[in-house]
Amino acid sequence: MKEFVLIPDTACDLCKEQRGQLGIPDYLHGIFYENDGTERLIDLDEPRENINAFFDSMGKMKTLYRTATPTVGEAVHVFEKYAQKGIDVISLSLSSGLSATYSVTLGAAKQVMEKYPQAKIYCVDSLCYSGGIAALLCGASKRQKEGKSAEEVVAYLESARTHLHQCGCMDDLFFLNKTGRVSNAKAFFGSMIGLKLMADFNERGMVEVMGKTKGKRAMLDAAIAYIKKTIVNPAEQTIVVTQSAREDVTNELAERIRMEIGPKDIMFVPLGRACGASIGPGLCVAMYFGTERTAGCVREKEILSEILSAK
Repeated sequence: MKEFVLIPDTACDLCKEQRGQLGIPDYLHGIFYENDGTERLIDLDEPRENINAFFDSMGKMKTLYRTATPTVGEAVHVFEKYAQKGIDVISLSLSSGLSATYSVTLGAAKQVMEKYPQAKIYCVDSLCYSGGIAALLCGASKRQKEGKSAEEVVAYLESARTHLHQCGCMDDLFFLNKTGRVSNAKAFFGSMIGLKLMADFNERGMVEVMGKTKGKRAMLDAAIAYIKKTIVNPAEQTIVVTQSAREDVTNELAERIRMEIGPKDIMFVPLGRACGASIGPGLCVAMYFGTERTAGCVREKEILSEILSAK
């Protein structure tokens, strides 16, 4: 069976140790722009204190940052490195609903396969971000280690991505106001009462708000109830928890998941710069596999509404 590698981009947010555990030898670097106009490649192994300061500046000063996709040139360079050795590539990209990274990988793969006709480069749109990509890579790595072919792993990814959910909240309403996603009034009054927006992935790989809760305890209760109603085979999967400047509440969510859901494992994947520049501080979510996602999150909204109305 032909050898292959898994290559994500920086939106996966996996640290060096996690990438090593999953057998990921490379990744595509997105670009980060400082406010003075300088640009640099996003580094998944940047010290965590730098990332904490990054979210702190966004939360306290409402600073906005820009990012860009990996370049076609970099993707060609990485893909060609393996094509030259006769190794196939599975590229897993940030959701096309959120970024043009998937299109970049398609263009790069075409160039490399024209130069190396025997090479196979499979480009997969994750239809998610950050911890969701990490969850997909956990499943892909497991199958790779079991001896599955690249085609079998790609088939898994294309099926599993439509069953991937997130549950938790986004609570920095002032940052959402700064980026135009909520009004001044909603940000002000929502923050006063501890409003927390809850969302899941829709069929296009975009995050869709499904409802809101007031206060941390209500959010955690609703999140656990929602996970219970939408997860499939929790004892057989690794649930990924992702946060941006919300470590304490995320630890509480993880502990409740451990006690009340009983997954095989829990992986902590904090948000980094690639996705963090647009999401901002205030994220606390769990990523897991469950029932197939519905268009517009119609069924998911019904489930959350039933949970919240029962409170």
